[in-house]
Amino acid sequence: MPEYILPDNLVEGSKEHALYLTFIISINYMTDAVKLWHNARGAYRICRERFDPKAILTMGDRTLTSFLRGLGARYPKAGTGT
Repeated sequence: MPEYILPDNLVEGSKEHALYLTFIISINYMTDAVKLWHNARGAYRICRERFDPKAILTMGDRTLTSFLRGLGARYPKAGTGT
């Protein structure tokens, strides 16, 4: 399962792990799951803060939509609300 492969700098069972899973699962609707999880691992290595709920809430809608589109979300605008 692609979600079982963690980014290199993420500790399994940690709070950050739970937040990472929650964020990606929430946008994993009718997507290419392998691509989504692969892109999420890469994004997490580069910008961990984008997976923090407090940081997500401070992002503008266009920024968040663009980020979700880059991850491979099929419906990035809807994912912004999710």
